[in-house]
Amino acid sequence: MLRFAKLSIWVCAFTLGIVGVAEAQTTQQLSIVPQITLYEHVNFRGQSITIRAGDDGSNLINYNFNDRVSSFRLSGGIWEVCTDINFGGECQRYNSDAPNVGSRNDLISSVRLLNQRPPTQRPVPRPMRITGETQGANGVGFFAVPRANGNAIDHCEISGTFTCGDSGADAVCRMSGYREAIHYSLVDPRRYGGATHVGDGAQCVTRNCRVIVDLLCTNN
Repeated sequence: MLRFAKLSIWVCAFTLGIVGVAEAQTTQQLSIVPQITLYEHVNFRGQSITIRAGDDGSNLINYNFNDRVSSFRLSGGIWEVCTDINFGGECQRYNSDAPNVGSRNDLISSVRLLNQRPPTQRPVPRPMRITGETQGANGVGFFAVPRANGNAIDHCEISGTFTCGDSGADAVCRMSGYREAIHYSLVDPRRYGGATHVGDGAQCVTRNCRVIVDLLCTNN
């Protein structure tokens, strides 16, 4: 009788273990579903909606978000963003976040996923130590040449991105305890021996590389 009880306990534990693994796999599968999150203000602020692979994004009126998009974040795949419903008007394709949609601000009416490849797995970023702040008072900080682990910093927060906007400068400010960047300049990385992406620690290797200098951060 005792042996039977032990066997029953072992079977239950084994079964629960399988269920736990299955749930973990399901969660992992859900986490790599391509999606786009649309924000009503630049730099990913304000109200937002998320459209996932398989959702109908042909008319943002259905989401009460027509002509309200100012920025968006992507998770996987290539997305097409259009100024008219049913993917009409001016369209542009993106494979990375857009902290500011520029001339399409408050004009976007439809979005769609063009492929369903899972997002590229990036290496786990190493901890970044930001240096270069020369003064700070009244919620404002100035960096003549901000550096991450001793390296000059690229204007793109993460490697492999093409629409960077203020992402790198804002990331430096946030890592230094400020809210956002309000001013900076960009220069040729050859002046500083290259540029590092502060988001993942990778060296910038594209023709789009630019080093952030004269960075002004604020909490106001």
